[in-house]
Amino acid sequence: MTLLIYLFPAMMDLVVGSSLFVASVRLAADNASPVAVTTVLALNSVSYLLATQFMGWIVTEKNAGNIITLSSLCSACFSILFIVFPGFLCLYFFVMIQAFAMAGFFVPFQIFMKKVEGGKGQGIIKSTALYTLAWSGGMAMGPFVAGYLWEATAWQWCFVLNSLMALLTAAGVFYINKTVLEKRNQIVRQDEASGEIEPYSKMPNLVRVSWLFGGLACLVWISIRAYFPSTGNHVEMPKAAQGEVLGLLLGAQAITGLCFYRSKTWMYRVGPMFFFGVLGVLGVFCFALQKAFIWYYLGALLLGIYAGAFFFYFVFHAISHPTRSARYVSINEGVIGTVGLIGPFIAGLLATKVSPEFPYYVGALLMAIVVFSQALVHRRYIPAVKELRWTLSRVSSVN
Repeated sequence: MTLLIYLFPAMMDLVVGSSLFVASVRLAADNASPVAVTTVLALNSVSYLLATQFMGWIVTEKNAGNIITLSSLCSACFSILFIVFPGFLCLYFFVMIQAFAMAGFFVPFQIFMKKVEGGKGQGIIKSTALYTLAWSGGMAMGPFVAGYLWEATAWQWCFVLNSLMALLTAAGVFYINKTVLEKRNQIVRQDEASGEIEPYSKMPNLVRVSWLFGGLACLVWISIRAYFPSTGNHVEMPKAAQGEVLGLLLGAQAITGLCFYRSKTWMYRVGPMFFFGVLGVLGVFCFALQKAFIWYYLGALLLGIYAGAFFFYFVFHAISHPTRSARYVSINEGVIGTVGLIGPFIAGLLATKVSPEFPYYVGALLMAIVVFSQALVHRRYIPAVKELRWTLSRVSSVN
């Protein structure tokens, strides 16, 4: 039953990915400027940023399920508004109000899933991996499904599907929430008895490190997602192929997140993050090679692998804290909203003022700086990692 909850972020991110893809491609196809196209994701991000901070103050373990249900219903209604009022000015407004509804889903959901998993050490690893798989997979399917559905029918049907997904999510969360509340006392007792979370709660608090380096990496990631439709239009790439590239990026991200299902210590180590970071730098650089479409697919694959790693890292260090996870999650989402506002505008301006491939060169350079700096910071925690390994082996032998 607990695995069922991870369908919900997949479905809601399908809504997000589809909406942003259709909105961006509609503008690009109308020969809008790169800044006008990237403004879609920027407005989505600023609204999401403000909404997540509001949610951080009102969300509790008790009301998380109800907030998720209400927000999903609102998202279903907003999806229909995209069809009823198809103008571009209305499009910008609906992107913003839908982002507010999405904040009402994703902030409380991370608290909701932690409650369902009991807040245990390995439960946190499991929920982080499955959550990364779910939301990344959903966002991957968004542009992929929207691209083909648009080619086969019309863009309006993408929003009909989005509304249906949001309604199914609302119904599913309502049902699971009732089940979870009935078992809540039992879960709390199991959590208190297990003590599995203790090894991670005693580790150095790296949430601020994750906000800095994860935020900068996300700046590059979200800029590429926002700017790529303009690149696709510039090189005359079919809409379906653009959807495939963005789908591959997020699909690789989702599968990478799932691969961390049985993780133990890599979130604190130097080597793994450096390895994934190098893949990310190479991936961004591939997007600058606008000679053949194959480079976009390769870049999406490499960048997606890195993104799966840093998003797992990002979420884990927020929800693993024993007492501040709700606040940390809201700040996490706020960081994403902030870079989502800044990144698309920077990418659009660089493309307009310099050249179409210049945003990718800048992104590769910034990501290289992030990778090397993060490796230097993590060297300080090598003794703590050794202690964590010993503690985990002791807990495993006891259990």
